[in-house]
Amino acid sequence: MNRIFTTTAVIVIVAAAGFISGLGTGGNLMSISQSLNLTPVAPRSAPPITPVRLPDEVLSGDEPAPIATEASLELAAPVQKRPGRHVRYYYREIAQLAHRMSAYADAMLDIPSDVALRRALPASWKSDLDPGYLMFMKRVAELEIRKGSRPDSLYDPDWATRVLPYLPVTDSETTVADVGAGTGAFLVTWMQSGRPFAKAYAVDINEMGLDLMKHVLNAAGFQGRNRVKPVVSRLDDVLLPTDSIDLAVIVNTPIVIGQGQVKSHLAEHPEFNEMRCLASLSQSMRPKGQLHEFAMWTNGDREVPPQVREQLERIYGAAGLKLEKLELVDLADGKRDEDGKLIGMHLHAVYTKPS
Repeated sequence: MNRIFTTTAVIVIVAAAGFISGLGTGGNLMSISQSLNLTPVAPRSAPPITPVRLPDEVLSGDEPAPIATEASLELAAPVQKRPGRHVRYYYREIAQLAHRMSAYADAMLDIPSDVALRRALPASWKSDLDPGYLMFMKRVAELEIRKGSRPDSLYDPDWATRVLPYLPVTDSETTVADVGAGTGAFLVTWMQSGRPFAKAYAVDINEMGLDLMKHVLNAAGFQGRNRVKPVVSRLDDVLLPTDSIDLAVIVNTPIVIGQGQVKSHLAEHPEFNEMRCLASLSQSMRPKGQLHEFAMWTNGDREVPPQVREQLERIYGAAGLKLEKLELVDLADGKRDEDGKLIGMHLHAVYTKPS
């Protein structure tokens, strides 16, 4: 059991260290991971390690720890791993690597903010095994908000911030659900816009992404942030109260539409996680409540094919929702790629729950 735990810890720490290194050098995660020698470090040949701990103040909003020096970032010369070493040796190496990773996270706060944020906080970021990366992102978000950045500028590209004009008017009694909230791009923008609401649920299977959302909301000091409730859901259940939602929003979360394709087979398989998830979402919506889905669409910028409408009607109809509107919208202000295709084209579908 100890060996299994040790191996898992090494993988997590190395992945986080590689990702953070990639943010600073401009390289991608794969190339940096391959360039690192991940064998244990010989204790006698390792240079002194300056212990740097990510402080508890990060979550409370106090000043961040001092920037680490370059000397504390030097990696010790790797040596060939010797078979049969006692497991305590690996625990020691893990601790040393953790110190270096934390020091590197501190030093990375010196990089230009536009580079850090654009590489560090894509709106669709997901990670289940990277606590070091999440902590680093909190530090970056904290400093940028203190310097006066708009909270929504922390997310790039940020399709979620551009969907507000397509949503209905809300009031102080409206309950909202962001399904597939990720790191909070949509709800951070919603709060920044000043739109009224009674309660907002941020639903995602990734607890660390929701943790980052809470941090940004708190650091920005939004009024009403205590009315935003994170919900760690399951793949087959949004885990929201029955008949509680007036407006649900899904932005680039591939429950039914992924990579520009509709999962047309779902209607015939109610036992699949996606269909169970939709059924639970339908149950959580109040009669006449609306679901607005925005999904990246790479299949042209003219008209939605008739078969797409038929597929969506069958899938969502099986979950108890009625398709009311289907259109293509551009969420990137006309920007195009090298081939001339609109990069922000999304499929916008509106569903209602019959009374």
